[in-house]
Amino acid sequence: PLPYDGMGISYMQLGKYQEAEKAFKQAIKNQEDFSNAYVNLARLYIYLNKNLDEALRLINQAIKTNPTADSYDVLASIYAQKGMRAQAMEAIDKAIQLAPESEKEFYSSRKEELQKP
Repeated sequence: PLPYDGMGISYMQLGKYQEAEKAFKQAIKNQEDFSNAYVNLARLYIYLNKNLDEALRLINQAIKTNPTADSYDVLASIYAQKGMRAQAMEAIDKAIQLAPESEKEFYSSRKEELQKP
């Protein structure tokens, strides 16, 4: 799954979003418990502002498999985009809690961004 996930990230950076989506889906198909691909596909949907319900399902699967600060940050972004402020704050607080000390400041700044109207 790692090569497909890496290809998906590269495609995203190049603006080739359909190819990125296919690559992330292939990574998931190859290894259903590979949480990075779920996170990255959800992140793609957030960026494109499409399939937010599917993004929510994907990120919940990633959290179930491997809860990380990054996955909770993506969850917070989905909630924020859906106008669910309270849930977004809960998710970003969980991200801060899970983050290694060296990343807590980053997630704290993300919380400040999410609090803006």
